[in-house]
Amino acid sequence: MRSGVFVLTILCMVLAFSVGCATADKCSYYVQQNEFDTAMIVCSDDIDKFNSNKRKADTYINRGIVYIGKNDYTKAIADFTKAIELDPEDASYYIRRGKAYSDKDQHADAIPDFSKAISLKPNDETVYNLRGMSYLAKGDKESASADFKKAVQLNPKYTWPYYRIASIYARDKKADDTCVWLKKAADAGFDKWDYLKNDGWFEGVRASKCYKEFISGK
Repeated sequence: MRSGVFVLTILCMVLAFSVGCATADKCSYYVQQNEFDTAMIVCSDDIDKFNSNKRKADTYINRGIVYIGKNDYTKAIADFTKAIELDPEDASYYIRRGKAYSDKDQHADAIPDFSKAISLKPNDETVYNLRGMSYLAKGDKESASADFKKAVQLNPKYTWPYYRIASIYARDKKADDTCVWLKKAADAGFDKWDYLKNDGWFEGVRASKCYKEFISGK
């Protein structure tokens, strides 16, 4: 803990001429260090200390992250909601809450949050991937595929959406389309082949010639 306090002290000295040694920085620091017990105390104490909606919202976000670390998703979602109420134009807040809903398998609640984040930050490929995952969990393969394709359009080097599209085709036992998208994933840098070999979504195409040729040596 002593080294952490020393680092925090140096950080405050660096920030002194711009924003001062605000308690929000301590809250954020302890969250980043995964010192959740300390972060909970500091963040909770800090929430009522700020007049700025933005700083108060950021503190709710940080405390929500602490709740996630403690597997209390209900309280995390409540804090993320308070942050959104204070600053409804920050896309990252909706992403945080959407991911929390998704982790609870509440995908019907996650999708509107991801959609709102996209409306605020339309060029973020990661949000399309997240919304695609929620669509996929709900069984809406068409919407999921559209989101995954948009994600790789925005960032051709983003590997997971290629893989997810391949998995959709594999689930439908469309081996040739599966292999096309697996190759695209590989070309983009995907290398989680052990994950692929154990992914049940691909059972329907494992006997196909193209899959065997593709997976050979990987």
